[in-house]
Amino acid sequence: MPFFSFLKDNSDITDITWRDRKRFGPFDKASQHLMRGKSELTFAERELIAAYVSSLNSCQYCFGSHKSVAKAFGISESLLTNLTSDLE
Repeated sequence: MPFFSFLKDNSDITDITWRDRKRFGPFDKASQHLMRGKSELTFAERELIAAYVSSLNSCQYCFGSHKSVAKAFGISESLLTNLTSDLE
């Protein structure tokens, strides 16, 4: 990705956000608030939504990350698979 030319093959989101805290620190704070702040949605539901959106965006890194966390919060593998292959 030309904009993030410093990234390596095994880089992740922290390699971007920690490189420029002034610029990307607010993104970390906002995403932490969205994913773990007070909400009517459970952590599992938020991770499920994030996994679904990541699959729509075709971002395998984000999908894999959110899928793993959703599973850790009790979301079944079959629900994740079905949701990303057929919304109905």
